[in-house]
Amino acid sequence: MPLAHLPTETLLIISSYLRHQRDVYALVRTNRRFYHILIDFLYKYNSQYFHASALPFVAKQGHKHLVGKLLDGLKGAVGKSRRLPHSERRRQAILDGAALDSGSESDSVWSDGSVESDEGHIPYLTDIVTHPLRAAKYSTTDINTIQSALIAAIRAGHKDIVTLLLDRGAQANFYRGLRRVNTWREPHRYRRRRADHPPLCQAVQCGRADLVQILLARGADPDLYCFLPLYQAVAGRRRDIIRLLLQHGAKDHSSSLKLAVRREDMSMVQFLLDNGVRADESGRSALLVAKRKGAEDIVEFLQSKGATLDGEVRSNLHHSWHLTPESDAAESAEVAMLHYH
Repeated sequence: MPLAHLPTETLLIISSYLRHQRDVYALVRTNRRFYHILIDFLYKYNSQYFHASALPFVAKQGHKHLVGKLLDGLKGAVGKSRRLPHSERRRQAILDGAALDSGSESDSVWSDGSVESDEGHIPYLTDIVTHPLRAAKYSTTDINTIQSALIAAIRAGHKDIVTLLLDRGAQANFYRGLRRVNTWREPHRYRRRRADHPPLCQAVQCGRADLVQILLARGADPDLYCFLPLYQAVAGRRRDIIRLLLQHGAKDHSSSLKLAVRREDMSMVQFLLDNGVRADESGRSALLVAKRKGAEDIVEFLQSKGATLDGEVRSNLHHSWHLTPESDAAESAEVAMLHYH
């Protein structure tokens, strides 16, 4: 009997024994009948055996329907074997040096075996260990894939997919790195593996005020991680985003105000103070910078709002009145790095 005439049940059985996604995909592309029979199987295959590795790509491309199918596949794979079909043959093929597809569990740093439930106190593991999907028996790699898809959707600006992923378990507070306040040094292997920024920081960098608002409404903390969204928003001169962050409790006032003063951006300084930044609490460093730069108008404005310098700082001003070219260059490099990432 020709392959094209095989019953549906037989085609599904044959597909379930294929070792490679590309082989299943080749069958899907054979003809229209095979496509309609096997396309859902392909999504389930990718979700179960490769932890929905296609999810970040389809999220980036804006395919909401496919994102939903892959998320359904991950949910359906909970509690099932994640070993590929014919694992004995695969092991023999590896011994023989054959090239095989590699699932995302090959990342030993972020596999389930490397993250134990009693390691939640370690900053760079906290968001993995405490993730709600982990309590629902999703694997660590499943969680990382879903969170990577959220970042991909934010970068591409797909508001509907961002909302869908958040509705299906992705977290607005998630980062595979150190938090802002920590006592742990980050091992080099974790730093090397990390690629994504926290979702809120990514939305700020992309200049998407609508996504920033969604993430803040879903509980994103502007001051949780080492990346500081308010500073990024000031660097990008995004007043709409600055206002949102301040309204939701962003507290990185000192460095953000100092950046505006370094740029001698009087309008930004005034905007920050008009939207909740207090010069008497956060203006000391900014006032010091303004004095060193000789920006008298900013100095007078900050002092009128309550900014002061202590006696020791005032006495030191006589020895270092002007900012050095090196300090200006360092500030410019820091701002450039924010935009580069």
